[in-house]
Amino acid sequence: MKYMTVARLDTMSTATYLTVILTLISIRSCSPSTCPSDPSLCQLPNCYCPSTGLPPGFTESTVDQIPQIVMLSFDDALTKLLYDKYYKLLFDYRNPDGCNIGHTYFLSHEYTDYTLVNDVWQKGHEIASHSITHQTPADHWRNLNYTGYVQEFNGMKEIASDLANIPVSDIRGTRVPFLQVGGDEMFRAIRDSNFTYDCSMPTRRYVSPPVWPYSMDYDTGMDCQIEPCPIDSYPNFWEVPLVDYNSTTGIPCAMLDTCPSPSTANDTFDFLKYNFLKHYTTNRAPFGVFTHASWFIANDPNHFEGYVRFIDYLVSLKDVYIVTIQKALDWLRDPTPIDQLDNFQPWNCTSYPTSPCVPTTCYYKTTPTPSGGERYMNACNQCPPNYPWIGYQKN
Repeated sequence: MKYMTVARLDTMSTATYLTVILTLISIRSCSPSTCPSDPSLCQLPNCYCPSTGLPPGFTESTVDQIPQIVMLSFDDALTKLLYDKYYKLLFDYRNPDGCNIGHTYFLSHEYTDYTLVNDVWQKGHEIASHSITHQTPADHWRNLNYTGYVQEFNGMKEIASDLANIPVSDIRGTRVPFLQVGGDEMFRAIRDSNFTYDCSMPTRRYVSPPVWPYSMDYDTGMDCQIEPCPIDSYPNFWEVPLVDYNSTTGIPCAMLDTCPSPSTANDTFDFLKYNFLKHYTTNRAPFGVFTHASWFIANDPNHFEGYVRFIDYLVSLKDVYIVTIQKALDWLRDPTPIDQLDNFQPWNCTSYPTSPCVPTTCYYKTTPTPSGGERYMNACNQCPPNYPWIGYQKN
């Protein structure tokens, strides 16, 4: 916070001076205190300060009982092209417990096929919100106000729930476009919209060893790569940081498609494995493999072939579990050793959710999108009377 100089305060009237002081007190009173040194003041399952150590209940001698969690996520529209060419080829992999591996899809609205959203959700994957419009430029998200964030992120949750016929309560996470966070305006909006976690904030400082996901009860002390970052306290709301990758050129990057591009499938595999081992051989903090499908397309087939080889490598390891971001947080709230995971209810996969979806093709002659024009959209069961956009009302 920047404080005014005494000389500046001396020029103010008494009323103005009191207004400034009260404002400063108000601002400071809502700011979180530093994470307490007394661990009893911040305890799981609801509170966890940023840490590069080991979760409660584990020591250096038992680190091999920590399941190495890997989180796969894909941003933007879920289309039939991407589903057929990439995503469905990843569905048949299994974790050591026999359960399907999990993906997290951060959805934006335009061109998404909601019958496929229903399909991946019924396969046990996670649906999260990436905004309705994915508006450019990035500064749009820097400057967006509270109401705008509610409309974008809660609106996307309502659209996905309605058109894919999945419970709105299952959509719990957010990622802002371009990772351009909007400070407290954004975090208040997504908390008030009943999201429980965000995954938008990279860290370059806490990569070796990597930092664990953390709750936002206290001043986290995390590095803020993309301002404005949040200042206020958000009890029991979680941030899943994007731990920067180290590229072969030494340039750090937060998502695969922002890294210097590996040229071959072998290079892609080596890059992913190198960064994974920084987690696996140290504190076993969750390793995120975060990307847009455009990264596969940009160097087709090399990136995807290297990516698949990496998944093959991961599933050959008996202490690695590829789960959704929400399930990663479920584990961190209740850290459970590998030899007890059979009884860890949040990872139980005896059944997957079901929800009926009668594929319906919707046609709109005009749309409120920036490019306008007609749109076709696949949805479950029924078509909204107007093309869904900002201000959407759930049926």
